Amino acid sequence: MSRTAGDDPKAVRKMTEEVEIPFKNLPPGFAEQVPEEGRPAPGSVRPAQPAATLVLLRAGGGTPAGEPATDVGAGMGPAEAGTGSEPGVHLEEDGPHLEVLLLRRSPGVSFVPGAWVFPGGGLEAADQGPGSREILGRLDLDRLAGSLAIPPDAPPPHAHLVAAYRETLEETGILPASRILPAAEELPAIQTPPATAVLPEARSVSAARGSGSGGLEADAREAGGAVTPARSRELRRRLLMGEASFPELLLEAGIRLDGAEPAYLAHWVSPELEGRRYDTRFFAVPHRKNEPGSPQAGEGVEVRWISPAQALQLHQAGELPLIFPTLLTLQALAPLSSPHAVVQHFRRRPIPRILPRLHRTPRGVLMVTDPAAHR
Repeated sequence: MSRTAGDDPKAVRKMTEEVEIPFKNLPPGFAEQVPEEGRPAPGSVRPAQPAATLVLLRAGGGTPAGEPATDVGAGMGPAEAGTGSEPGVHLEEDGPHLEVLLLRRSPGVSFVPGAWVFPGGGLEAADQGPGSREILGRLDLDRLAGSLAIPPDAPPPHAHLVAAYRETLEETGILPASRILPAAEELPAIQTPPATAVLPEARSVSAARGSGSGGLEADAREAGGAVTPARSRELRRRLLMGEASFPELLLEAGIRLDGAEPAYLAHWVSPELEGRRYDTRFFAVPHRKNEPGSPQAGEGVEVRWISPAQALQLHQAGELPLIFPTLLTLQALAPLSSPHAVVQHFRRRPIPRILPRLHRTPRGVLMVTDPAAHR
């Protein structure tokens, strides 16, 4: 039985039913790109590229839920303009409601323009290169590997998490789950992991502990253990300029990404009829700082902290265009009250591989999944 997304959040929480999004609730041009119903001819399916997405979580507070956190016209967040919260302000772990960070994609991008999405993107070579394991610090990478069940010929599990964090920094200016390494804590030797899948080359050119940090490490350590919003923006600038890879920048600054425990939320694979396909792992991680973030020029036009329930209400009203993975993730999060509740809930939940089929209907776009798609 087909259901219209938004009618009943419980109806699609298992992510196994038919779900339809009306035309008015889809990003501009999305329905026109959905191929006619059918299955691909043998040998015509393009491979799905490995990708990762991050759902940033915080307890309600700071910027009111649903209020834009950026100056859209200037492409600059309040903190960048000098009118936002002071660096290093932290939220309480629990609050009256859960909020997530959504990014509205620029109308000029080729992939889902105008859609509200979680930050994310494709894996790069540096995400599994030297230093990529070290920047995850004390995280239990064995448990992560067990949860993701990555095939041996794919990038290693930790590379997916590194990519999710890197893409979040690039697209929102927020460095998730970060902490400053105490000066007394010994820096481990950089390990060069064995090569697996071939990924796009990173933009890096500098050495992991070179002298070109521009005072990055000293300034970060002076923050008393917290990576300030200003420091995150400087890291993003250097990363996008190609001055260093993501692991190199964090090693220079003595930063580790083990300040909060991530949760593995979902595994989505693009429909087989699509020309541009991704094999995407969704993660979530609590973010305690009152940090609004700001969009990456050319990629996004707005970032917004909002409760899943309010995001779903705005979507149903046609004011928040969503695609299926974002919609169903919000519906899965809506009953949960705090970042801690999200991590605990998904830690106990098996995560299926979702390979949907899409086709147009007279009312919108229908997503269909079946047991064979969860292989």
